[in-house]
Amino acid sequence: MTIGEKIKIVLEYRQLTVKDLAFKMGYNSPSALYNKFKRDDFSESDLKQICEQLNCSYNITFVLNDLKKEI
Repeated sequence: MTIGEKIKIVLEYRQLTVKDLAFKMGYNSPSALYNKFKRDDFSESDLKQICEQLNCSYNITFVLNDLKKEI
């Protein structure tokens, strides 16, 4: 599942659309955000702002398999 698909699930729970989220994030036009969904191209800054607007958090963990260590 892509990041965009996960964000859309949160939007469904919040009963919001991508257009609603775009305006909450300060976009004048939702097309820039739609393009990020289309390319699944979200920066860490985007994800932080999305989470602020949707009252949620995200967690990214890297696991070094050979060392059995999470970063």
